[in-house]
Amino acid sequence: MLYELQKKPGRHALVVFTDGVDQGSTFRLEHLIHYARYAGVPLYPVIKNRMLMKMMRFGIGYLQARKIANVARDTGATYFIIQQENELPSVYARIAQELRQQYQLDFYSDPSAADVWHALQIRSSAGQQLRIPNGYFP
Repeated sequence: MLYELQKKPGRHALVVFTDGVDQGSTFRLEHLIHYARYAGVPLYPVIKNRMLMKMMRFGIGYLQARKIANVARDTGATYFIIQQENELPSVYARIAQELRQQYQLDFYSDPSAADVWHALQIRSSAGQQLRIPNGYFP
């Protein structure tokens, strides 16, 4: 899916609906982050898991939520945890609003740079909160 989005012109984002629990998959989150970074697609995980919400109240479940939050952060997006499906319209509205308020920053890197992930840090002089990927592929 990410490679298909990469081939199409224009901006893209991918909303991933999940229960937040890995059921023994062989595909690791690190691979997902790598593919999303390479494709330049922000991933917006939406987690629906009442048990995870309850466990987080007691300090358990943060590790799994943090992993999913890292997927969003590392691709320049944010994540959402919901308890019921009726919360989805407001989540989608927030994602749509965020996407409408985005700016595109272009720059040129050294053409001889290796085709590997390069760390990047961007700050706002106005103190605005920025959600950006933490690097780029040339």
